[in-house]
Amino acid sequence: MPCHAIKTWVNNFEETGSTVKQKVGSVKTIHTPQNIDAVRASFEQSPRWLAARHSKKVGLSERSVRHILHLDLHLHPYKIQVVQKLEEGDAAC
Repeated sequence: MPCHAIKTWVNNFEETGSTVKQKVGSVKTIHTPQNIDAVRASFEQSPRWLAARHSKKVGLSERSVRHILHLDLHLHPYKIQVVQKLEEGDAAC
């Protein structure tokens, strides 16, 4: 086993009391209640705007706004419509 691995274990144990490797990376702050409420309010005011325009208004990236719309607010980029059921005698395209 490499020497640096053992040093890492010792350092982690001394700092945290555990030898488990600490997770590295940024804290995800997109799905906060404040951001979700801001996106909801923005879409309630102007539901026909594109997500790009809402993202500028709210101060989030367009991808973040789309994630909030889809995952948190359960909105979709299309309108779900009820259509007639096709029967056997109907013409096929």
